[in-house]
Amino acid sequence: MGNILNKIYELFNKHKYMKIFLIVLLIGFISFQLRAQPADMGFTDNPQLKSMFADENGRMYLVALDPYYYLRLTENYYYHGHLGETLKEVDGEMVPYDTCQYAPPGHPITSSVPILSLITIVIYNIWHSFDSTVSLMNAAFWVPAVMGMLLGIPVYFIVRRITLSNIGGIVGALTIVSSPALLYKTSAGFADTPIFEVLPILFIVWFIMEAIHNQETLKKSLIFAGLATVVMALAPRMWTGWWYAYDIVSGFLVLYLIYTYIIKNYYKKSSIVEFGNIKNILSIMGMFVIGSALLMSVIYGMNTFIGGMLAPVGYQEVLTTSEHASGWPNVFTTVSELATPSLNEIISNSLGNFYLFALGVVGVVLSFISMRYKEMKVKLDLKYAILLSLWIIATGYAATKGVRFIGLLVPPLSIGIGIFVG
Repeated sequence: MGNILNKIYELFNKHKYMKIFLIVLLIGFISFQLRAQPADMGFTDNPQLKSMFADENGRMYLVALDPYYYLRLTENYYYHGHLGETLKEVDGEMVPYDTCQYAPPGHPITSSVPILSLITIVIYNIWHSFDSTVSLMNAAFWVPAVMGMLLGIPVYFIVRRITLSNIGGIVGALTIVSSPALLYKTSAGFADTPIFEVLPILFIVWFIMEAIHNQETLKKSLIFAGLATVVMALAPRMWTGWWYAYDIVSGFLVLYLIYTYIIKNYYKKSSIVEFGNIKNILSIMGMFVIGSALLMSVIYGMNTFIGGMLAPVGYQEVLTTSEHASGWPNVFTTVSELATPSLNEIISNSLGNFYLFALGVVGVVLSFISMRYKEMKVKLDLKYAILLSLWIIATGYAATKGVRFIGLLVPPLSIGIGIFVG
């Protein structure tokens, strides 16, 4: 047995990418397994009751109201080629028209096709190719679980980069995939936007930090910055609150540039402080900040980008349920997830308990130092601390304004726990 274990250890030591691949695969499968549980309808053993919650093929219905809105848009796009139930003349032009929302008059629906709908159609086409009984609703049911497999990947690589610890990366990844706030709303059947509220910023942060870590090779650095820019440009199709990711990452880049300038000019002789290359940081910033703005303006129009930039100005009003007065009766006043949570609710819903929450905060504090160096055990390295602190402050404020926004706080706290363990 000892020889076998030694051979496995030597194999993974020799082929480190194989080990990383298996770790990522394991994290993805654990996330999927956690999110697949609603499909078993474990809430009852009564066959008759189970049949009430399933279609004619025994597959469970969607588990909330909002997913049916997106399912309707998906069906319209798949069968009609546009998001509306019909086309109607508005100001001399035929536009897709939503006849169900704000019925009976309805309203024009000219927005871009949501990523949620596109992924549903991809899953449907693949699944339907070998099983003709599958419906678009069945495909939509599995979108959150499939996309949830990606949640832990950026966290694993971010923590691994900070700490050089696979264990820390795994713990951070498993923390985010099992978070109560995210697990509930990204489980199979909850085919809504919550999964896309955190996925974009996770990948953007991962790519931006890789760009910064590869500053010595400008070409490689700009490739990662370019990937972050592409994800940012796709974010408006995922969630209307896309701008928070743009603001946090752009704000971080500005602060990191200022930090680097100060360190380089006043503490350049210090061997215990890490700082970047100002020219390369400016290149990364230009690629992301300006590149994202241009791409979004070209794809969605200048108004979408400007609207996103102005969104934080009216943020308080947006989060107040009484302000959602379009349409009567005003159903927003009855939405429980827009209720203001207590501090205990924020702590318990984000990571499960106070101790994990505290470890996440401690991990963020520990990110002020770096232990990646063999020649010196410790160096002062503020880039992750700046980013994580900004991230927690912004999403922590949002979490105090509505239960549904607690999930936004989970990624930086999960990374913090991974850093602490690493």
